[in-house]
Amino acid sequence: MKCDYCGTKGTEGELCRCGRVLLPSFPANITVESVESVKDLPDVKWTGGRDIQADNNVRAIRAARVMAHYAEIQPGEYTDESVDTILSDLMSDIAHLCDVLETDFDYLVGRAVENHEAELKGVL
Repeated sequence: MKCDYCGTKGTEGELCRCGRVLLPSFPANITVESVESVKDLPDVKWTGGRDIQADNNVRAIRAARVMAHYAEIQPGEYTDESVDTILSDLMSDIAHLCDVLETDFDYLVGRAVENHEAELKGVL
């Protein structure tokens, strides 16, 4: 397996060069190529941990819908922008919200990475 961030190759559970635990890749079985494509995403049912992939698809679809709504509430701003640009702008705005709420954005990002890794393993 290979780290998505730094490219280190190794076996499941090993640490890569950037300090992340190598985890198996689970194909999402969904595609989001643009904000418009979000409306075509399937309604996947939550399984409560019985099907890791289905539950992770539910998580991805929820986030895709948030991203699409974020782009929609800023008319004209995201006419030809990539999904990466929209997501990075959303994350930046969340960082500003954390400033207002006096919450540590970097700490929350670290927790989110840990949660993501656990969810890929089916632990959460």
